[in-house]
Amino acid sequence: TNFYIVLSWLAMLSPDTTTRWTLVAATFLLYFYASWDMFMWVVEYERTASPELSSRRLRPCLSIGLVLLFAVYGVVYIGALTGSISPWTERLCHLFLDVGSKLA
Repeated sequence: TNFYIVLSWLAMLSPDTTTRWTLVAATFLLYFYASWDMFMWVVEYERTASPELSSRRLRPCLSIGLVLLFAVYGVVYIGALTGSISPWTERLCHLFLDVGSKLA
């Protein structure tokens, strides 16, 4: 996860368009790979976790929720990178997303 976050930051700093979009593509490919891994964990957890386990349903929901929350971060990132959203809107989105991720 940290690796694709660093790649996305490098893409924002890259002056070369080809390099920037190559890094963005790599970032999203790694995000999808990490997300798939989390979904597979949920499937395995559902298959093997004891029915009496405390918060058995909450854990998978939180994992999937974080994957979806990070997808929204990705949309904000692309919006900022392409200039589709203003810096003020980007900061506001990050504020709400950060609070949401901390509450989860």
